[in-house]
Amino acid sequence: YRYGFTFDLNYDNISLFGAVIQGKHDNPRGDFKQTSVTSYFSEADLILYPWLIGILRYGIADMEHEQNKDEIVISLVALIRTNIKLIAEGALHTTGGESSLGLIRLDFAL
Repeated sequence: YRYGFTFDLNYDNISLFGAVIQGKHDNPRGDFKQTSVTSYFSEADLILYPWLIGILRYGIADMEHEQNKDEIVISLVALIRTNIKLIAEGALHTTGGESSLGLIRLDFAL
């Protein structure tokens, strides 16, 4: 089963949103043990210009029988032209275990 709730607040050029999800998995690793998972995330989007958006996101996954995993993600999105955006993003894993990540990506749609 899974259940959860979300929130979404908008004011002027700032958007705040997030979610909390709780679930139970019957056999996720093939060892016949049930695992419960609670996940949270929140994100703040700031419209700097109509074509430039700053994003700050925090998420955590609390898994039974495993170390908690959480990360902070900072992004800058530039809407270059219609259907083309450039994204610079960095992820910092604060609980260890996974290395931090930085990337630049160009997305386009036809």
